[in-house]
Amino acid sequence: MAVCWNLAWSGILDKYKVTVVLRRYSKPFRWHLGSVEPGQPLDIELYGCLDESADFDPLVAEIAGPARLDACGLERVNSLGAGKWFRFMQAINHRGPHCVVKCSPALVRVLGMLPALVRLVRVDSVMAAFVCLQCESERSLEVSLHSEKLDLPQPRCSQCGSGMRFDENPDSYFRFLRFRT
Repeated sequence: MAVCWNLAWSGILDKYKVTVVLRRYSKPFRWHLGSVEPGQPLDIELYGCLDESADFDPLVAEIAGPARLDACGLERVNSLGAGKWFRFMQAINHRGPHCVVKCSPALVRVLGMLPALVRLVRVDSVMAAFVCLQCESERSLEVSLHSEKLDLPQPRCSQCGSGMRFDENPDSYFRFLRFRT
């Protein structure tokens, strides 16, 4: 749902009739349960924005054992959403172990700021943005975190064949790895 505010700025610039248009595009938080196979973790795909409107209660009710959370679709996480994520992880912690795969950049940033979140769930992989050095095309790849040493891929651009570089500072992007137990 798009929300648009029009604000007329009055004061010294009245004669210019400046209008500021702020657009906020917010996709609501939603989730999808995958098929459940005996002895396997429950697969859950997460989408949208984690903010004050995110409701984890129905999802908590669905989780009876270990879960595998695919967080690739989380586009934005604000401070209230981070708090809701923390309470969600606390609520299901005793039903675990749980893991997060394809952790979105939005959630990676939150994990880097809040060590307590990292201690509640195992992060098995993250999505990492790469940019072409030649044509500047972008591509996201899943980076596995199973080994002790972080090994970023060295992809080639699908447009021009040139090398691509990781589009973040690795030390700050993967900061949350220091908090793992």
